[in-house]
Amino acid sequence: MHDANETLITTKNEAGLFVLDDKGWIQYASDNIFLIVNVDRSEIVGKNIKTVLGISMLRLVEIWNNLNKENEFSIKVDQNKKYIAFEFIKTDKFLWDSELEQSVLIIKDQTENNRIKEERDRNKSLLNINQMMPIFFNEFKNSITSISSLVEVILENSRESKFHDELDLLFKKTKRMLLRVDSLTLGGREVFTYHTIDVVFEIQNTVMLITSYADQYGVKLDLTFDEIPPLQINEAVIRAIVTNITRNAIDASKRNDIVSIDVNFNDNDGLSILFKDTGHGMSPVILKRCVDPFFTTKTFGSGIGLTLCKSIIDSVGGIIQITSEINKGTQVFIQIPIQ
Repeated sequence: MHDANETLITTKNEAGLFVLDDKGWIQYASDNIFLIVNVDRSEIVGKNIKTVLGISMLRLVEIWNNLNKENEFSIKVDQNKKYIAFEFIKTDKFLWDSELEQSVLIIKDQTENNRIKEERDRNKSLLNINQMMPIFFNEFKNSITSISSLVEVILENSRESKFHDELDLLFKKTKRMLLRVDSLTLGGREVFTYHTIDVVFEIQNTVMLITSYADQYGVKLDLTFDEIPPLQINEAVIRAIVTNITRNAIDASKRNDIVSIDVNFNDNDGLSILFKDTGHGMSPVILKRCVDPFFTTKTFGSGIGLTLCKSIIDSVGGIIQITSEINKGTQVFIQIPIQ
Protein backbone atom coordinates (compact mmCIF):
# COMPACT_ATOMS: atom_id res chain seq x y z
CA MET A 1 0.00 0.00 0.00
CA HIS A 2 2.82 2.40 0.77
CA ASP A 3 4.18 2.16 -2.78
CA ALA A 4 0.80 3.16 -4.22
CA ASN A 5 0.61 6.07 -1.87
CA GLU A 6 4.12 7.32 -2.73
CA THR A 7 3.15 7.21 -6.44
CA LEU A 8 0.17 9.45 -5.66
CA ILE A 9 2.37 11.79 -3.65
CA THR A 10 5.02 12.25 -6.32
CA THR A 11 2.37 13.34 -8.82
CA LYS A 12 1.60 16.23 -6.47
CA ASN A 13 5.18 17.52 -6.34
CA GLU A 14 4.22 21.07 -5.29
CA ALA A 15 1.59 19.95 -2.81
CA GLY A 16 1.60 18.22 0.55
CA LEU A 17 -0.60 15.28 1.39
CA PHE A 18 -2.29 13.96 4.53
CA VAL A 19 -4.33 10.81 5.05
CA LEU A 20 -6.94 11.49 7.72
CA ASP A 21 -9.66 9.55 9.45
CA ASP A 22 -13.06 11.18 9.66
CA LYS A 23 -12.19 12.71 13.03
CA GLY A 24 -9.18 14.49 11.57
CA TRP A 25 -6.44 12.30 13.03
CA ILE A 26 -3.41 12.16 10.74
CA GLN A 27 -2.43 8.64 9.68
CA TYR A 28 0.08 9.63 7.03
CA ALA A 29 1.88 12.79 5.82
CA SER A 30 4.07 13.20 2.74
CA ASP A 31 7.72 14.21 3.04
CA ASN A 32 7.24 17.60 1.38
CA ILE A 33 4.63 18.65 3.95
CA PHE A 34 7.57 20.19 5.82
CA LEU A 35 7.95 22.82 3.05
CA ILE A 36 4.46 24.10 3.78
CA VAL A 37 3.97 23.81 7.55
CA ASN A 38 7.65 23.74 8.60
CA VAL A 39 7.11 20.65 10.76
CA ASP A 40 8.67 17.26 10.00
CA ARG A 41 6.19 14.57 9.10
CA SER A 42 7.51 12.35 11.90
CA GLU A 43 6.15 14.94 14.34
CA ILE A 44 2.79 15.14 12.55
CA VAL A 45 1.56 11.56 12.21
CA GLY A 46 -0.77 10.67 15.07
CA LYS A 47 -1.78 14.26 15.74
CA ASN A 48 -5.07 15.91 14.85
CA ILE A 49 -5.15 18.12 11.75
CA LYS A 50 -6.34 21.04 13.89
CA THR A 51 -3.12 20.90 15.89
CA VAL A 52 -1.04 21.11 12.71
CA LEU A 53 -3.04 23.54 10.55
CA GLY A 54 -5.13 25.34 13.16
CA ILE A 55 -8.38 24.34 11.48
CA SER A 56 -10.64 21.43 12.39
CA MET A 57 -11.68 18.57 10.15
CA LEU A 58 -15.29 19.71 10.52
CA ARG A 59 -14.40 23.23 9.35
CA LEU A 60 -12.38 21.90 6.40
CA VAL A 61 -15.34 19.80 5.26
CA GLU A 62 -17.67 22.78 5.73
CA ILE A 63 -15.47 25.02 3.56
CA TRP A 64 -15.03 22.27 0.97
CA ASN A 65 -18.78 21.71 0.69
CA ASN A 66 -19.55 25.41 0.39
CA LEU A 67 -19.19 26.01 -3.35
CA ASN A 68 -19.72 29.76 -2.94
CA LYS A 69 -16.33 30.16 -1.32
CA GLU A 70 -12.80 29.39 -2.42
CA ASN A 71 -11.26 26.30 -0.89
CA GLU A 72 -8.63 28.31 0.93
CA PHE A 73 -7.67 29.21 4.47
CA SER A 74 -4.74 30.88 6.21
CA ILE A 75 -2.28 29.56 8.78
CA LYS A 76 0.66 31.09 10.66
CA VAL A 77 4.07 29.51 10.10
CA ASP A 78 6.97 31.00 12.07
CA GLN A 79 4.91 34.18 12.59
CA ASN A 80 4.36 34.50 8.83
CA LYS A 81 0.88 34.21 7.36
CA LYS A 82 0.46 31.59 4.64
CA TYR A 83 -2.55 31.02 2.43
CA ILE A 84 -3.31 27.35 1.87
CA ALA A 85 -5.47 25.88 -0.89
CA PHE A 86 -6.76 22.36 -0.35
CA GLU A 87 -8.90 19.57 -1.74
CA PHE A 88 -10.42 16.39 -0.36
CA ILE A 89 -10.36 13.00 -2.02
CA LYS A 90 -12.62 10.43 -0.42
CA THR A 91 -11.03 6.97 -0.60
CA ASP A 92 -13.04 4.00 -1.77
CA LYS A 93 -10.79 1.66 0.20
CA PHE A 94 -8.69 1.86 3.30
CA LEU A 95 -5.16 3.04 2.65
CA TRP A 96 -4.26 2.08 6.19
CA ASP A 97 -6.08 -0.22 8.53
CA SER A 98 -8.69 1.80 10.37
CA GLU A 99 -12.20 1.41 11.62
CA LEU A 100 -13.00 4.94 10.49
CA GLU A 101 -13.59 6.29 6.99
CA GLN A 102 -10.48 7.89 5.54
CA SER A 103 -9.85 10.94 3.35
CA VAL A 104 -6.88 12.30 1.47
CA LEU A 105 -6.26 15.99 2.15
CA ILE A 106 -4.00 17.70 -0.40
CA ILE A 107 -2.72 21.17 0.51
CA LYS A 108 -0.73 23.68 -1.50
CA ASP A 109 0.91 26.95 -0.46
CA GLN A 110 -0.90 29.71 -2.37
CA THR A 111 0.84 32.61 -0.63
CA GLU A 112 3.00 33.61 -3.59
CA ASN A 113 0.16 33.13 -6.08
CA ASN A 114 -2.08 35.32 -3.95
CA ARG A 115 0.64 37.96 -3.72
CA ILE A 116 0.99 37.98 -7.52
CA LYS A 117 -2.79 38.21 -7.92
CA GLU A 118 -2.99 41.10 -5.44
CA GLU A 119 -0.13 42.87 -7.25
CA ARG A 120 -1.90 42.36 -10.59
CA ASP A 121 -5.16 43.74 -9.19
CA ARG A 122 -3.26 46.69 -7.70
CA ASN A 123 -1.60 47.40 -11.05
CA LYS A 124 -5.01 47.34 -12.74
CA SER A 125 -6.26 49.88 -10.21
CA LEU A 126 -3.18 52.05 -10.77
CA LEU A 127 -3.74 51.84 -14.52
CA ASN A 128 -7.30 53.13 -14.08
CA ILE A 129 -6.01 55.93 -11.86
CA ASN A 130 -3.29 56.82 -14.37
CA GLN A 131 -5.88 57.02 -17.14
CA MET A 132 -8.06 59.39 -15.10
CA MET A 133 -5.30 61.58 -13.65
CA PRO A 134 -4.55 63.61 -16.82
CA ILE A 135 -8.24 64.55 -17.09
CA PHE A 136 -8.41 65.52 -13.42
CA PHE A 137 -5.17 67.51 -13.49
CA ASN A 138 -6.15 69.30 -16.68
CA GLU A 139 -9.44 70.44 -15.14
CA PHE A 140 -7.67 71.42 -11.93
CA LYS A 141 -4.97 73.32 -13.81
CA ASN A 142 -7.54 75.22 -15.87
CA SER A 143 -9.35 76.29 -12.70
CA ILE A 144 -6.17 77.44 -10.94
CA THR A 145 -5.00 79.27 -14.07
CA SER A 146 -8.29 81.19 -14.20
CA ILE A 147 -7.99 82.15 -10.52
CA SER A 148 -4.34 83.15 -10.93
CA SER A 149 -5.11 85.33 -13.96
CA LEU A 150 -8.00 87.02 -12.17
CA VAL A 151 -5.89 87.73 -9.07
CA GLU A 152 -3.11 89.14 -11.26
CA VAL A 153 -5.53 91.57 -12.93
CA ILE A 154 -6.90 92.67 -9.55
CA LEU A 155 -3.35 93.16 -8.25
CA GLU A 156 -2.47 95.42 -11.18
CA ASN A 157 -5.49 97.61 -10.47
CA SER A 158 -5.36 97.75 -6.69
CA ARG A 159 -1.83 98.68 -5.71
CA GLU A 160 -3.12 101.01 -3.02
CA SER A 161 -5.65 98.56 -1.66
CA LYS A 162 -5.31 97.42 1.96
CA PHE A 163 -5.74 93.88 0.63
CA HIS A 164 -2.79 94.15 -1.74
CA ASP A 165 -0.44 92.04 0.41
CA GLU A 166 -3.05 89.31 0.84
CA LEU A 167 -3.74 89.29 -2.90
CA ASP A 168 -0.02 89.14 -3.64
CA LEU A 169 0.30 86.13 -1.32
CA LEU A 170 -2.67 84.44 -3.03
CA PHE A 171 -1.12 85.08 -6.44
CA LYS A 172 2.18 83.50 -5.37
CA LYS A 173 0.36 80.48 -3.96
CA THR A 174 -1.58 79.92 -7.19
CA LYS A 175 1.68 80.15 -9.15
CA ARG A 176 3.23 77.59 -6.83
CA MET A 177 0.22 75.31 -7.26
CA LEU A 178 0.53 75.55 -11.04
CA LEU A 179 4.21 74.69 -10.77
CA ARG A 180 3.33 71.66 -8.64
CA VAL A 181 0.66 70.47 -11.08
CA ASP A 182 3.11 70.82 -13.98
CA SER A 183 5.71 68.84 -12.05
CA LEU A 184 3.24 65.99 -11.50
CA THR A 185 1.84 65.79 -15.02
CA LEU A 186 4.89 66.10 -17.24
CA GLY A 187 5.26 63.17 -19.61
CA GLY A 188 4.89 61.78 -23.08
CA ARG A 189 6.07 63.85 -26.06
CA GLU A 190 6.41 67.00 -23.92
CA VAL A 191 9.59 65.56 -22.37
CA PHE A 192 11.23 65.35 -25.79
CA THR A 193 10.37 68.93 -26.82
CA TYR A 194 13.66 70.81 -26.53
CA HIS A 195 14.24 74.55 -26.28
CA THR A 196 17.35 76.63 -25.78
CA ILE A 197 16.93 77.93 -22.25
CA ASP A 198 18.81 79.63 -19.45
CA VAL A 199 18.92 76.69 -17.00
CA VAL A 200 20.12 78.78 -14.06
CA PHE A 201 17.28 81.26 -14.58
CA GLU A 202 14.70 78.43 -14.65
CA ILE A 203 16.12 76.83 -11.51
CA GLN A 204 16.33 80.18 -9.69
CA ASN A 205 12.69 80.92 -10.51
CA THR A 206 11.60 77.45 -9.39
CA VAL A 207 13.54 77.67 -6.13
CA MET A 208 12.11 81.16 -5.50
CA LEU A 209 8.58 79.77 -5.77
CA ILE A 210 9.42 76.90 -3.41
CA THR A 211 11.07 79.22 -0.86
CA SER A 212 7.74 80.22 0.70
CA TYR A 213 6.98 76.51 1.21
CA ALA A 214 10.38 76.02 2.88
CA ASP A 215 9.77 79.09 5.08
CA GLN A 216 6.68 77.43 6.56
CA TYR A 217 8.94 74.72 8.03
CA GLY A 218 11.85 76.98 8.93
CA VAL A 219 14.08 75.38 6.26
CA LYS A 220 16.61 77.39 4.25
CA LEU A 221 17.39 76.73 0.57
CA ASP A 222 20.97 77.20 -0.62
CA LEU A 223 21.38 77.31 -4.43
CA THR A 224 24.88 77.33 -5.95
CA PHE A 225 25.86 77.04 -9.60
CA ASP A 226 28.70 77.42 -12.06
CA GLU A 227 28.52 79.63 -15.10
CA ILE A 228 26.30 77.60 -17.41
CA PRO A 229 25.68 78.44 -21.08
CA PRO A 230 22.20 78.27 -22.64
CA LEU A 231 21.27 74.60 -23.09
CA GLN A 232 18.94 72.59 -25.32
CA ILE A 233 16.53 71.10 -22.81
CA ASN A 234 12.87 71.20 -21.87
CA GLU A 235 12.36 73.77 -19.12
CA ALA A 236 9.40 71.76 -17.78
CA VAL A 237 11.79 68.85 -17.15
CA ILE A 238 14.01 71.09 -15.02
CA ARG A 239 11.06 72.55 -13.11
CA ALA A 240 9.54 69.12 -12.42
CA ILE A 241 12.81 67.64 -11.12
CA VAL A 242 13.78 70.63 -8.97
CA THR A 243 10.26 71.01 -7.54
CA ASN A 244 9.70 67.37 -6.57
CA ILE A 245 13.14 66.63 -5.16
CA THR A 246 13.43 69.94 -3.28
CA ARG A 247 9.99 69.53 -1.71
CA ASN A 248 10.91 66.02 -0.59
CA ALA A 249 14.10 67.39 0.98
CA ILE A 250 12.13 70.14 2.78
CA ASP A 251 9.58 67.60 4.08
CA ALA A 252 12.41 65.45 5.47
CA SER A 253 14.22 68.37 7.11
CA LYS A 254 14.02 69.83 10.60
CA ARG A 255 13.61 73.49 11.50
CA ASN A 256 16.77 75.51 10.76
CA ASP A 257 18.10 72.81 8.43
CA ILE A 258 19.57 73.79 5.06
CA VAL A 259 18.70 72.09 1.78
CA SER A 260 21.49 72.65 -0.74
CA ILE A 261 21.12 72.50 -4.52
CA ASP A 262 24.35 72.48 -6.49
CA VAL A 263 24.11 72.86 -10.30
CA ASN A 264 26.99 72.06 -12.68
CA PHE A 265 27.55 71.49 -16.37
CA ASN A 266 30.29 70.12 -18.59
CA ASP A 267 30.31 69.01 -22.22
CA ASN A 268 31.02 65.35 -21.43
CA ASP A 269 28.53 64.64 -18.65
CA GLY A 270 25.85 67.23 -19.38
CA LEU A 271 23.81 68.95 -16.69
CA SER A 272 24.15 67.64 -13.14
CA ILE A 273 22.27 68.71 -10.01
CA LEU A 274 23.07 67.52 -6.48
CA PHE A 275 20.40 67.91 -3.80
CA LYS A 276 21.49 67.51 -0.16
CA ASP A 277 19.57 67.62 3.09
CA THR A 278 20.46 66.78 6.68
CA GLY A 279 17.00 65.53 7.60
CA HIS A 280 15.53 62.28 8.85
CA GLY A 281 17.09 60.08 6.17
CA MET A 282 15.77 56.73 4.96
CA SER A 283 16.34 53.16 6.07
CA PRO A 284 17.69 50.70 3.45
CA VAL A 285 14.19 49.19 3.10
CA ILE A 286 12.52 52.56 2.42
CA LEU A 287 15.41 53.69 0.20
CA LYS A 288 14.88 50.62 -1.97
CA ARG A 289 11.19 51.48 -2.45
CA CYS A 290 11.32 55.28 -2.54
CA VAL A 291 10.81 55.50 -6.33
CA ASP A 292 7.94 52.95 -6.39
CA PRO A 293 4.62 54.43 -7.60
CA PHE A 294 2.38 55.66 -4.76
CA PHE A 295 4.85 54.59 -2.07
CA THR A 296 5.20 57.25 0.60
CA THR A 297 5.95 57.56 4.32
CA LYS A 298 4.34 61.01 4.51
CA THR A 299 0.95 61.48 6.11
CA PHE A 300 -0.30 63.55 3.17
CA GLY A 301 2.16 62.46 0.45
CA SER A 302 1.06 61.32 -3.00
CA GLY A 303 3.96 58.92 -3.56
CA ILE A 304 4.42 59.92 -7.20
CA GLY A 305 6.97 62.76 -7.04
CA LEU A 306 10.17 60.67 -7.12
CA THR A 307 8.53 58.14 -9.42
CA LEU A 308 7.83 60.91 -11.91
CA CYS A 309 11.39 62.28 -11.60
CA LYS A 310 12.91 58.87 -12.28
CA SER A 311 10.56 58.32 -15.21
CA ILE A 312 11.47 61.70 -16.73
CA ILE A 313 15.20 61.24 -16.17
CA ASP A 314 15.13 57.72 -17.61
CA SER A 315 13.19 58.91 -20.65
CA VAL A 316 15.87 61.48 -21.56
CA GLY A 317 18.72 59.03 -20.98
CA GLY A 318 19.83 60.52 -17.67
CA ILE A 319 20.68 58.94 -14.33
CA ILE A 320 19.42 59.41 -10.78
CA GLN A 321 21.33 58.20 -7.73
CA ILE A 322 19.87 58.36 -4.22
CA THR A 323 21.86 57.74 -1.04
CA SER A 324 20.52 58.14 2.47
CA GLU A 325 21.27 57.40 6.10
CA ILE A 326 18.91 57.52 9.05
CA ASN A 327 19.23 60.79 11.02
CA LYS A 328 21.99 62.03 8.71
CA GLY A 329 20.07 62.99 5.59
CA THR A 330 19.69 62.21 1.92
CA GLN A 331 21.54 63.06 -1.28
CA VAL A 332 19.95 62.92 -4.72
CA PHE A 333 22.28 63.22 -7.69
CA ILE A 334 20.85 63.60 -11.18
CA GLN A 335 22.61 63.89 -14.50
CA ILE A 336 20.92 64.81 -17.77
CA PRO A 337 22.64 64.55 -21.14
CA ILE A 338 22.31 67.61 -23.34
CA GLN A 339 21.47 67.30 -27.02
